[in-house]
This record gives sequence, structure tokens and C-alpha cells, in this order.
Amino acid sequence: MSNRITPVREAGGAGQGKADLGIIVKLELQPEVQAGLVAEADARGLSLEAYILQVIQDHAVTAPALSTEAWESEFDGWLSSFPDVPILSDEAISRDSMYPDKW
Repeated sequence: MSNRITPVREAGGAGQGKADLGIIVKLELQPEVQAGLVAEADARGLSLEAYILQVIQDHAVTAPALSTEAWESEFDGWLSSFPDVPILSDEAISRDSMYPDKW
């Protein structure tokens, strides 16, 4: 059996009178993977569920959303970081100049 992660269902949302909890996930782990996770959780004094949640939160990439102006400013700064290079002519990128022996 290989490890599998299966979204089971959406957890209760605001429309159901419950706090928005995200998604409930079912994990099917190989016994040795499960044993390793249990050992790590025990070593940290956490339940398996708390340890897995901590691992996921530690690895989640969360970047704050930028306003359009801030994104454009960041993008312009990134573009400015590249050196100015001359634009290639049509001849420089023509098939004849790239493969002179073929054409």
C-alpha cells in the first residue's frame, strides 16, 4: 500500500452555523510511516493529530496578498534587476543564422 491523502469533505462552513474549519483529510499511511510519525509526536509530547497539523502549518507557504500598486512596484524592481541587453535583430534569430548548414 502506498501513502494516500484523500479529501473527505469540506468541514463546516459559515453557512452551516459552524466556524470555517477548512477541509477534513483522510490519511492512509504505510505502517512504517505511521510509526515514524507517532515516534516524532511522542518525542515532542504531542498527539499524532497535533504533530501532523504542526508539520503542515510549518510547511505551508503563506504570503500576504499585495495591492495592485505594491505588486507592480515589486515587479518593476524585479525587472530592473536584469542587465540591459540589446534586442536581437530578426537576422540574429532567423533559422538561416541558427542552422547555416541546413538552409
